[in-house]
Amino acid sequence: MGAPLDGAERFCQGQARSDPYSRTLNYYTSMTLRQPVRANQARVPSLTVFSSTLSEYKAYLRRTPIGGVFSLSDPFALRPSPLTPSTLSYQLELGRTEAEPAFFCAVFNACDADLRNFLQRNNRLAALEFSISRQRVNDPLRPTSGTIVRATVRHASTFIGSDQTQQFNRASGDASWYRRVAGATITAHMRAGIVQGRGSGTGVGSFIPPQERLYAGGPTTVRGFRQNELGPAVYIVSGYSTVDENGATFFRADGHEHYRARRAHRR
Repeated sequence: MGAPLDGAERFCQGQARSDPYSRTLNYYTSMTLRQPVRANQARVPSLTVFSSTLSEYKAYLRRTPIGGVFSLSDPFALRPSPLTPSTLSYQLELGRTEAEPAFFCAVFNACDADLRNFLQRNNRLAALEFSISRQRVNDPLRPTSGTIVRATVRHASTFIGSDQTQQFNRASGDASWYRRVAGATITAHMRAGIVQGRGSGTGVGSFIPPQERLYAGGPTTVRGFRQNELGPAVYIVSGYSTVDENGATFFRADGHEHYRARRAHRR
Protein backbone atom coordinates (compact mmCIF):
# COMPACT_ATOMS: atom_id res chain seq x y z
CA MET A 1 0.00 0.00 0.00
CA GLY A 2 1.83 3.11 -1.20
CA ALA A 3 1.49 6.32 -3.16
CA PRO A 4 -0.62 6.93 -5.16
CA LEU A 5 -2.82 4.18 -3.60
CA ASP A 6 -2.06 5.06 0.02
CA GLY A 7 -5.51 5.88 1.35
CA ALA A 8 -5.82 2.76 3.56
CA GLU A 9 -3.13 3.33 6.16
CA ARG A 10 -4.69 0.89 8.65
CA PHE A 11 -3.85 -1.97 6.28
CA CYS A 12 -0.15 -1.08 6.33
CA GLN A 13 2.13 -1.78 9.30
CA GLY A 14 3.78 1.13 11.05
CA GLN A 15 7.07 -0.61 10.38
CA ALA A 16 6.56 -0.21 6.62
CA ARG A 17 5.18 3.33 6.88
CA SER A 18 8.38 4.44 8.62
CA ASP A 19 10.50 3.23 5.70
CA PRO A 20 10.81 5.80 2.87
CA TYR A 21 11.21 2.99 0.31
CA SER A 22 7.95 1.33 1.36
CA ARG A 23 5.86 4.46 0.81
CA THR A 24 5.71 4.03 -2.97
CA LEU A 25 3.47 1.39 -4.51
CA ASN A 26 5.49 -1.59 -5.76
CA TYR A 27 4.27 -2.95 -9.08
CA TYR A 28 5.34 -5.14 -11.99
CA THR A 29 3.48 -5.08 -15.28
CA SER A 30 4.50 -7.00 -18.37
CA MET A 31 3.45 -8.41 -21.73
CA THR A 32 4.84 -11.71 -23.01
CA LEU A 33 4.82 -13.11 -26.54
CA ARG A 34 5.55 -16.84 -26.74
CA GLN A 35 5.69 -19.25 -29.65
CA PRO A 36 2.98 -21.94 -29.43
CA VAL A 37 4.42 -25.18 -28.07
CA ARG A 38 4.42 -28.12 -30.45
CA ALA A 39 4.71 -31.79 -29.52
CA ASN A 40 8.25 -32.74 -28.41
CA GLN A 41 9.51 -29.18 -28.99
CA ALA A 42 12.30 -28.31 -26.56
CA ARG A 43 13.42 -24.80 -27.52
CA VAL A 44 10.48 -22.43 -27.04
CA PRO A 45 11.37 -18.72 -27.44
CA SER A 46 9.53 -15.91 -25.65
CA LEU A 47 9.84 -12.14 -25.44
CA THR A 48 8.72 -10.11 -22.41
CA VAL A 49 8.47 -6.32 -22.14
CA PHE A 50 8.01 -4.96 -18.61
CA SER A 51 7.98 -1.93 -16.33
CA SER A 52 8.33 -2.04 -12.56
CA THR A 53 8.98 -0.28 -9.27
CA LEU A 54 10.38 -2.57 -6.56
CA SER A 55 11.78 -1.80 -3.12
CA GLU A 56 13.93 -3.59 -0.58
CA TYR A 57 12.93 -2.80 3.00
CA LYS A 58 15.14 -0.07 4.49
CA ALA A 59 17.61 -0.42 1.64
CA TYR A 60 16.65 0.96 -1.76
CA LEU A 61 13.95 1.67 -4.34
CA ARG A 62 14.46 0.35 -7.86
CA ARG A 63 12.59 2.08 -10.71
CA THR A 64 12.62 0.42 -14.14
CA PRO A 65 10.58 2.44 -16.65
CA ILE A 66 11.23 -0.06 -19.45
CA GLY A 67 12.91 -3.42 -19.83
CA GLY A 68 12.82 -6.57 -21.89
CA VAL A 69 13.76 -10.25 -21.58
CA PHE A 70 14.29 -12.74 -24.40
CA SER A 71 14.33 -16.34 -23.16
CA LEU A 72 14.72 -19.80 -24.62
CA SER A 73 13.54 -22.88 -22.75
CA ASP A 74 15.72 -26.03 -22.69
CA PRO A 75 18.26 -24.46 -25.09
CA PHE A 76 20.64 -27.44 -25.08
CA ALA A 77 18.07 -30.26 -25.09
CA LEU A 78 16.80 -32.16 -28.13
CA ARG A 79 13.41 -32.69 -26.53
CA PRO A 80 11.58 -31.21 -23.49
CA SER A 81 12.99 -32.18 -20.09
CA PRO A 82 10.10 -32.10 -17.57
CA LEU A 83 12.33 -33.33 -14.72
CA THR A 84 15.32 -31.04 -15.46
CA PRO A 85 13.96 -27.89 -17.16
CA SER A 86 16.42 -25.13 -18.04
CA THR A 87 16.18 -21.58 -19.41
CA LEU A 88 18.66 -19.29 -21.17
CA SER A 89 17.69 -15.61 -21.15
CA TYR A 90 19.00 -12.18 -22.06
CA GLN A 91 17.69 -9.18 -20.11
CA LEU A 92 18.05 -5.53 -21.10
CA GLU A 93 16.58 -2.75 -18.97
CA LEU A 94 16.94 0.94 -18.22
CA GLY A 95 16.52 1.81 -14.56
CA ARG A 96 17.84 3.63 -11.52
CA THR A 97 18.28 2.83 -7.85
CA GLU A 98 17.40 5.32 -5.12
CA ALA A 99 18.92 4.97 -1.64
CA GLU A 100 19.80 6.99 1.44
CA PRO A 101 23.22 8.70 1.52
CA ALA A 102 24.12 6.47 4.50
CA PHE A 103 23.45 3.33 2.49
CA PHE A 104 25.53 4.42 -0.50
CA CYS A 105 28.38 5.58 1.75
CA ALA A 106 28.55 2.63 4.18
CA VAL A 107 27.78 -0.15 1.69
CA PHE A 108 29.10 1.14 -1.64
CA ASN A 109 31.77 3.63 -0.44
CA ALA A 110 29.96 6.27 -2.50
CA CYS A 111 30.13 9.14 -0.01
CA ASP A 112 30.58 12.01 -2.46
CA ALA A 113 27.38 13.73 -3.61
CA ASP A 114 28.45 13.77 -7.29
CA LEU A 115 29.24 10.05 -7.16
CA ARG A 116 25.88 9.23 -5.53
CA ASN A 117 24.07 11.23 -8.22
CA PHE A 118 26.01 9.31 -10.87
CA LEU A 119 25.00 5.96 -9.41
CA GLN A 120 21.34 6.99 -9.04
CA ARG A 121 20.83 8.10 -12.62
CA ASN A 122 19.22 5.85 -15.24
CA ASN A 123 21.71 3.16 -16.21
CA ARG A 124 21.51 0.37 -18.77
CA LEU A 125 21.70 -3.17 -17.39
CA ALA A 126 22.23 -6.12 -19.73
CA ALA A 127 22.48 -9.60 -18.21
CA LEU A 128 22.82 -13.10 -19.59
CA GLU A 129 21.35 -15.81 -17.35
CA PHE A 130 21.15 -19.59 -17.36
CA SER A 131 19.03 -21.50 -14.85
CA ILE A 132 18.38 -25.20 -14.42
CA SER A 133 16.40 -27.24 -11.91
CA ARG A 134 16.04 -30.89 -10.99
CA GLN A 135 12.68 -32.00 -9.61
CA ARG A 136 12.09 -35.36 -7.94
CA VAL A 137 8.85 -34.84 -6.00
CA ASN A 138 5.55 -36.69 -5.86
CA ASP A 139 3.45 -33.54 -6.43
CA PRO A 140 4.76 -30.35 -8.14
CA LEU A 141 2.27 -28.11 -6.30
CA ARG A 142 2.09 -29.65 -2.80
CA PRO A 143 5.00 -32.09 -2.46
CA THR A 144 5.19 -34.42 0.53
CA SER A 145 8.28 -36.38 -0.52
CA GLY A 146 11.26 -35.88 -2.79
CA THR A 147 13.75 -33.12 -3.59
CA ILE A 148 14.01 -29.97 -5.72
CA VAL A 149 17.40 -28.49 -6.65
CA ARG A 150 17.87 -25.24 -8.57
CA ALA A 151 20.96 -23.39 -9.82
CA THR A 152 21.34 -20.04 -11.60
CA VAL A 153 24.33 -18.20 -13.07
CA ARG A 154 24.08 -14.58 -14.21
CA HIS A 155 26.58 -12.36 -16.02
CA ALA A 156 26.53 -8.66 -16.92
CA SER A 157 29.29 -6.72 -18.69
CA THR A 158 29.87 -4.00 -21.26
CA PHE A 159 30.58 -6.78 -23.77
CA ILE A 160 26.88 -7.73 -23.82
CA GLY A 161 25.53 -4.16 -23.52
CA SER A 162 25.68 -3.05 -19.85
CA ASP A 163 26.91 0.31 -18.60
CA GLN A 164 30.31 0.21 -16.94
CA THR A 165 28.77 0.50 -13.46
CA GLN A 166 26.37 -2.42 -14.08
CA GLN A 167 28.85 -5.31 -14.35
CA PHE A 168 28.88 -8.43 -12.18
CA ASN A 169 29.01 -12.23 -12.02
CA ARG A 170 26.49 -13.99 -9.82
CA ALA A 171 25.81 -17.61 -8.96
CA SER A 172 23.09 -18.92 -6.67
CA GLY A 173 21.45 -22.20 -5.83
CA ASP A 174 18.89 -23.68 -3.48
CA ALA A 175 17.71 -27.13 -2.51
CA SER A 176 14.47 -28.30 -0.87
CA TRP A 177 13.86 -31.67 0.77
CA TYR A 178 10.42 -33.10 1.68
CA ARG A 179 9.61 -36.14 3.81
CA ARG A 180 6.25 -37.43 5.10
CA VAL A 181 6.44 -38.44 8.77
CA ALA A 182 3.46 -39.45 10.95
CA GLY A 183 0.90 -37.58 8.85
CA ALA A 184 2.98 -34.38 8.65
CA THR A 185 5.41 -33.11 6.01
CA ILE A 186 8.91 -32.16 7.16
CA THR A 187 10.61 -29.63 4.88
CA ALA A 188 14.24 -28.49 4.79
CA HIS A 189 15.48 -25.65 2.59
CA MET A 190 19.03 -24.43 1.96
CA ARG A 191 20.07 -21.44 -0.18
CA ALA A 192 23.51 -20.07 -1.05
CA GLY A 193 24.98 -17.58 -3.49
CA ILE A 194 28.00 -15.49 -4.40
CA VAL A 195 28.29 -12.19 -6.28
CA GLN A 196 31.44 -10.67 -7.77
CA GLY A 197 31.25 -6.96 -8.51
CA ARG A 198 32.98 -5.74 -11.65
CA GLY A 199 31.27 -2.38 -12.11
CA SER A 200 33.44 0.73 -12.20
CA GLY A 201 32.94 4.46 -12.27
CA THR A 202 34.44 7.70 -11.10
CA GLY A 203 35.78 6.99 -7.62
CA VAL A 204 34.26 3.51 -7.27
CA GLY A 205 35.41 0.01 -8.24
CA SER A 206 34.06 -3.54 -7.91
CA PHE A 207 30.55 -2.07 -7.70
CA ILE A 208 27.58 -4.44 -7.40
CA PRO A 209 24.15 -3.06 -8.37
CA PRO A 210 21.94 -3.06 -5.25
CA GLN A 211 19.20 -5.16 -6.87
CA GLU A 212 21.75 -7.90 -7.69
CA ARG A 213 23.05 -8.28 -4.13
CA LEU A 214 22.00 -11.08 -1.78
CA TYR A 215 19.68 -10.07 1.06
CA ALA A 216 18.77 -12.25 4.03
CA GLY A 217 16.02 -12.17 6.61
CA GLY A 218 12.26 -12.36 6.32
CA PRO A 219 9.81 -15.24 5.85
CA THR A 220 11.56 -16.89 2.90
CA THR A 221 15.20 -17.05 4.13
CA VAL A 222 16.31 -16.93 7.77
CA ARG A 223 13.38 -17.06 10.17
CA GLY A 224 13.49 -14.90 13.27
CA PHE A 225 14.85 -11.91 11.37
CA ARG A 226 12.81 -9.28 9.56
CA GLN A 227 13.39 -8.60 5.87
CA ASN A 228 16.91 -7.21 5.28
CA GLU A 229 17.53 -7.12 9.05
CA LEU A 230 20.08 -9.97 9.25
CA GLY A 231 23.66 -8.75 9.60
CA PRO A 232 25.00 -5.18 9.72
CA ALA A 233 22.31 -2.53 9.27
CA VAL A 234 22.53 1.05 8.06
CA TYR A 235 20.33 3.57 9.83
CA ILE A 236 17.88 5.63 7.82
CA VAL A 237 17.52 8.90 9.67
CA SER A 238 14.61 11.32 9.55
CA GLY A 239 16.78 14.44 9.86
CA TYR A 240 20.40 15.54 10.07
CA SER A 241 22.61 18.62 9.98
CA THR A 242 25.75 19.24 7.89
CA VAL A 243 28.99 20.07 9.71
CA ASP A 244 32.39 20.89 8.17
CA GLU A 245 35.40 20.06 10.36
CA ASN A 246 39.05 20.18 9.29
CA GLY A 247 38.23 19.88 5.61
CA ALA A 248 35.87 16.91 6.12
CA THR A 249 32.08 16.98 5.82
CA PHE A 250 29.86 15.20 8.38
CA PHE A 251 26.13 14.55 8.35
CA ARG A 252 25.16 14.58 12.03
CA ALA A 253 21.91 12.75 12.73
CA ASP A 254 19.38 13.51 15.45
CA GLY A 255 18.75 11.40 18.54
CA HIS A 256 20.17 7.97 19.43
CA GLU A 257 21.16 7.26 15.83
CA HIS A 258 23.82 9.99 15.96
CA TYR A 259 26.96 7.84 16.31
CA ARG A 260 26.40 5.18 13.66
CA ALA A 261 24.89 7.57 11.14
CA ARG A 262 27.77 10.02 11.62
CA ARG A 263 30.29 7.30 10.90
CA ALA A 264 28.35 6.01 7.92
CA HIS A 265 28.07 9.45 6.30
CA ARG A 266 31.65 10.57 6.70
CA ARG A 267 33.47 11.36 3.47
